[in-house]
Amino acid sequence: MNNLRSLFGIFLLSVLLLGLPSDHYAHDGLIKVGIYDFDPLSTIDEKEHADGMFVRLFNDIAEKEGWRYLYAEGPLPILLEQLENGDLDLVLASYYDKHKKQRFDYSQETVISTWAQVYANNKSEIQSLLDLSGKTIGVVRDDPYNEELRAIVKRFNVDCQFVEFNQYEEIFKSLDRKWVDAGVIDRLYAVPHEHDYRAERIPIIFSPVELRIATTLNQNQKLISTIDYHLNAMKKDKHSLYYSLINQLWDKNEETAIPVYVLWGLGITIGLFLISGGASLFLRHQIKKKTAEIRNKNKALEKEISMRRNAEEALRSSHLLLSKTISSMHDSLLVIDSHWANILDCNSAAAQAFGYSQDELMCMSPDALFQKSAFISILKLQLQQKIKEQGFLRDSFEMNRQDGQTFPAEIVVTPIQNDQGKNDCWVVIIRDITDRIALQESEMRLQQAQKMEAIGTLAGGIAHDFNNILMPIMGYSELLLHTMSEHEVIHREYIEQILQAGHRAKALVSQILAFSRKREQEKEIMRFSLSVQEALRLIRASLPSTIDIRVFLDTDDDAIYADPTQIHQLIMNLCTNAAQAMRDAGGMLEVGLTKHKGAIIGWSSDSELRSGPYLRFWVKDTGHGIEPHVLPRIFDPFFTTKKLGEGTGMGLSVVHGIVKSYGGAVSVETQPGRGTVFHIYLPFVQDEIVPDVASETEYCEGRSERILMVDDEPMIVDMVERMLTTNGYQVVSHTSSMNALNDFIADPNAFHLVMSDQTMPGLTGIEMAKEILSIRPDIPIILCTGYSETVSPEKAHEAGIREYIYKPFLANEISSLIRRVIDESYA
Repeated sequence: MNNLRSLFGIFLLSVLLLGLPSDHYAHDGLIKVGIYDFDPLSTIDEKEHADGMFVRLFNDIAEKEGWRYLYAEGPLPILLEQLENGDLDLVLASYYDKHKKQRFDYSQETVISTWAQVYANNKSEIQSLLDLSGKTIGVVRDDPYNEELRAIVKRFNVDCQFVEFNQYEEIFKSLDRKWVDAGVIDRLYAVPHEHDYRAERIPIIFSPVELRIATTLNQNQKLISTIDYHLNAMKKDKHSLYYSLINQLWDKNEETAIPVYVLWGLGITIGLFLISGGASLFLRHQIKKKTAEIRNKNKALEKEISMRRNAEEALRSSHLLLSKTISSMHDSLLVIDSHWANILDCNSAAAQAFGYSQDELMCMSPDALFQKSAFISILKLQLQQKIKEQGFLRDSFEMNRQDGQTFPAEIVVTPIQNDQGKNDCWVVIIRDITDRIALQESEMRLQQAQKMEAIGTLAGGIAHDFNNILMPIMGYSELLLHTMSEHEVIHREYIEQILQAGHRAKALVSQILAFSRKREQEKEIMRFSLSVQEALRLIRASLPSTIDIRVFLDTDDDAIYADPTQIHQLIMNLCTNAAQAMRDAGGMLEVGLTKHKGAIIGWSSDSELRSGPYLRFWVKDTGHGIEPHVLPRIFDPFFTTKKLGEGTGMGLSVVHGIVKSYGGAVSVETQPGRGTVFHIYLPFVQDEIVPDVASETEYCEGRSERILMVDDEPMIVDMVERMLTTNGYQVVSHTSSMNALNDFIADPNAFHLVMSDQTMPGLTGIEMAKEILSIRPDIPIILCTGYSETVSPEKAHEAGIREYIYKPFLANEISSLIRRVIDESYA
């Protein structure tokens, strides 16, 4: 009985001691506690009743300490601002990150740890971080997981779209309705609620954090220390409220623990005879409880291990996918350190492109891969500006292979930055663009060929129409000159100039046809000085009065074998360039011609120029000169320093091409600001007598022969009719090939010769000729044309036509031809 009383006394003393309030910290005022809706950690229902794991723990501590407190609910960011301003004393379930600068003081004891879990509305589509590319991701506004995930996807260059919500519940609803593809939810909130929605957990977890109780920085130190004291005591007691709430949180333990003091009370009241039975019951209960605790811990541990295993597998899969992606790239990929000193990594395509093994590349400096050391300097100079403007650098450089060969490459450089925004390394993608450049060159050649074909087609049409225009101009001028008195000297000079211009126009048409490969160029022995004088007469009228022309022709023995039109073009191009160089300030244009023997200025003695005398033609100006960096390119086709629309870039390249085709040479002397001299050396033709004016063919008089003449141009018909009538022929003319054919059919023997244009409406010249020859095979026919692609002299002769003549022709040319054809036909 005494023993029983002793036990009962010990029991009552323990109860009294446990029930006494702690004097660890006494708070006389009202403690303002902030909570936010984070079920099951902290909630407030419609009746403003606070509940949740953190709330119950704090209520228990406050009750033991005798504190008065008031809960304030709101979004976590607002609560933290109020805590920082001193409007609140505590905020429950605050995220703690030891790596970040703290704005608050936190409890030393972590209440619980958690992390972010990603859910999807279609689990099969998203299995790794890279699968988020192109997806819509739901996140909570101002949630630390929101910031962390954005940093992760940026680091791995995963392009996805974020949609922000106010609560995790809204993310679950959006997944359920498929408004978003995936969502980021805290795992403590997600586990109790995931079965209420059509959302599937996927193996992407990140950002483990600790949840603690926060207070204002450098204030309430005793308050937070008292909370730590109670939390620490609860964690040491496996039967405390803390472990009870943990078990309830995971729904692992629904059994209610029987307090020890109840067993003591029952034992005392029942009596000593039940002490042994009570002790047995107590031991069974403890064993069962411990067994349940161990089972719960094992299950929690298994779950934790499973989640970690899934996370590791997801990370391993992501790394494997990234590795396969890089290995399968056809472009070279290099990872270079932040100082551009070493290659840290590369793919197999880079090793194949440069001819090294991957191990060799990773022991090299990136500078060795560039053809010139200046290229890497240029790249580094451009890098920072381009990264700042557009986030990457794109440029083209020549790269070196191991065997010494080079190849053109397009390079894209992108920085990889750490959390502090500094560059950890550079990712460089190199693409061999040899095939692209070859394709571009092929396209340019094709375009040039198409352009030349178009020019050729245009040239044919121009030649035909222009020759028809020239025909009456030259013909009537010749008729006028033939009928003019010898005393009319001035008028004869004017008409001779008209004829000379007509001859030049005729030659120019021939040059156009030769340029477009419609007619071969014709070289002849000619006097260079005559072309110089003629070109200067043409250019003098177009020069401003501020430019003075000086001419030095030191030789009359200036025969060369060349195309007169090309020589005229050469002289005009050089003089025009010189005049344009002095257009603004004026100056002197000097043109000279002399014989030359010995070394050629600007050419070495072992050059490919043949030995022998040359004519040296020079054009000198006092203009702005040529800059040294421009000089090597002045003969390149399409290269020009003139403004848009002022030059084609073909003038000097044409000059160079003409001179080289004749076995000559071109040299240049220039000084910026002082002027330029172009020297042209052309092989000299010795022992050749070249008349100043070509001998004219004498007029061959007609003998009243009747000629049937047809052309669809009335002016040409009238001019040729006058020309032949004046020369002693009888002419029956028509502007319609059908009318001419009918006239011939009416009396085939009335005509001695038929003269017809080729291009006419109705019947062409060759078609009419065939009809005439079918009636009278012996009649001679002369076919005239300004230009025709369909009929050549060979085809005309095959059709039975005696002669073929190009327009425009002169009276002496046509009269001589008609006389010869008639005489041969009726001999």
